[in-house]
Amino acid sequence: MILFNEETVDIIQGRGRQKIQTIRTISPEDLAYIAGFVDGEGTISILRYYKSNYKEKRRMDWRAFVGINNTNKEVLEWIMLTVGAGNLSKSNRREGYKTCWKYSLSGSNAIIFSQALLPYLKVKRTNALILIELGKTLANSYMPRKTPEYIKEKREELTNQIQSINRRGLIN
Repeated sequence: MILFNEETVDIIQGRGRQKIQTIRTISPEDLAYIAGFVDGEGTISILRYYKSNYKEKRRMDWRAFVGINNTNKEVLEWIMLTVGAGNLSKSNRREGYKTCWKYSLSGSNAIIFSQALLPYLKVKRTNALILIELGKTLANSYMPRKTPEYIKEKREELTNQIQSINRRGLIN
């Protein structure tokens, strides 16, 4: 599946993270393999956060997020190089545990990645569909105009849906 034209990508290292910028062409076999990691050890979610701009003190914003945690750094490096985008960072673990690594994508790259993985996802398929739906609300740039209220409500509804799916613990 072609996501973007393949380009030479440099790895930027700093503060314990590796970062790559541009999503590449990925074979269906590699997409299926990566989807297995996302289904088994990953998360597809929407992050809600506040950001400031010069006109408003604080405003809520939403960001698409895909992440995979694993103790095998090499496989996550391979995923990052194959995808051609994302961050690789070390997760803090308690003493006596193996070092855990986290591969993550956010924003439009996470949405594009979810669309590419969709045919191969089983467990996280609904999450990916919700993330793709979020992408439709982000498709138009509302700045410098204020984001319409109905768009904010749709984003909040999608965030609540995905949080409900991702919720741990006992079912009420």
